[in-house]
Amino acid sequence: MLEARESTLSEQTEDMARLSARHQSAHRTRDEAAKALARSEAAAEAARTAATEAEATRAAARDAQLGAEAEAERARQTAARARRLC
Repeated sequence: MLEARESTLSEQTEDMARLSARHQSAHRTRDEAAKALARSEAAAEAARTAATEAEATRAAARDAQLGAEAEAERARQTAARARRLC
């Protein structure tokens, strides 16, 4: 009778040890997932910032191109007037 009780208690102790190990593993997995999520969110924010900066650079380049094209047209018109005067 006592041996059966000891056996049952031993099995329960082993079950508790396995459950504790699973619990700890689940906590580690949760913590690792939370860290991965934080890193991913930071990377996504950095990508959004880079995209915004790239769009601003593209817009500035387009403005510079339009300005240069307008300046080139004015130069062509000035050259044409100068040729007519000569």
